[in-house]
Amino acid sequence: MWAIIFDEGNCGRPEVHYASNFKTAIDKKLEDLKNEYSDFVFDYVEGDCLILKDDSAYYVDKVMAILE
Repeated sequence: MWAIIFDEGNCGRPEVHYASNFKTAIDKKLEDLKNEYSDFVFDYVEGDCLILKDDSAYYVDKVMAILE
């Protein structure tokens, strides 16, 4: 399973923003986030991470399970 993890910088623990069994779905969702936050993007690496100007970040990671 793949997940997009949202890390709000130094404001707490990272949380799962989106998860899927398909890497292509994760890549598409990360690209959608890049387009949504286009005015605030600091750095973007396709299929890996999206870093915003406020130091928050979305990054892709492989996970075993999601705990609620």
